[in-house]
Amino acid sequence: MLTGKALEAMLRSQLTAPAAIHKRRRVPAAQQAQARRWMRAVAGLGSGEYIVEGVSAKPNLFIVRKVEAGAAYKVRLGSGLPVCTCPDWKRHGHGHICKHIVMAQLTVPAVAYVGIRLEGEVPRVWVVRNTPPGMETVKPLRHIVRHSPTGFEWGYLGSGPSDLAYSILADYAGKDVADSLAVRFKEEVVARLPHAAWMLTEDALQAFLRRHPAAIPVQIPAPAYA
Repeated sequence: MLTGKALEAMLRSQLTAPAAIHKRRRVPAAQQAQARRWMRAVAGLGSGEYIVEGVSAKPNLFIVRKVEAGAAYKVRLGSGLPVCTCPDWKRHGHGHICKHIVMAQLTVPAVAYVGIRLEGEVPRVWVVRNTPPGMETVKPLRHIVRHSPTGFEWGYLGSGPSDLAYSILADYAGKDVADSLAVRFKEEVVARLPHAAWMLTEDALQAFLRRHPAAIPVQIPAPAYA
């Protein structure tokens, strides 16, 4: 079984351009720390190094457990700020998003798209699927090249965001929907994504599709956890 660090190294090797030659504007230290936590969360889930268990009697409570070490922390999601019992969260307090909170958030929807930007490296996007529940798979989002051969981008209007918008919609709802709505999706969603790290769940995608019905008939399944 790959460890989280091994999976992280493997995912980095799958990038479309060498990290060393990818130069972007400087990312603030706090955002870099956030992006690294998200990176560890994605790698930990994808490698099976961590498992997330829901508490049936309390729908917003999760146990995030490291398989080999046996360390386990409680994460509470819901309408307020998320809370975790890990030392990292306790050190920073309310408003802090530790890797365990990110893992719990990723296992709630059937599918989530995660973008992470580390300074000096190519921005990367993964698809986390949770079907059936408890069987998470993490894979890089397939880049459907239309405008940007060098990779994905977000946070502005341009060729990289155009390809990200198209690739997300094509993965979730099919290429016909992407052909119809990718421009709107870029303008309303992708151009506004946070610089360092972000997560789009199927709730956000379905809300967008309800606001802008595609020009073709399309059936979007209800969330598995509804």
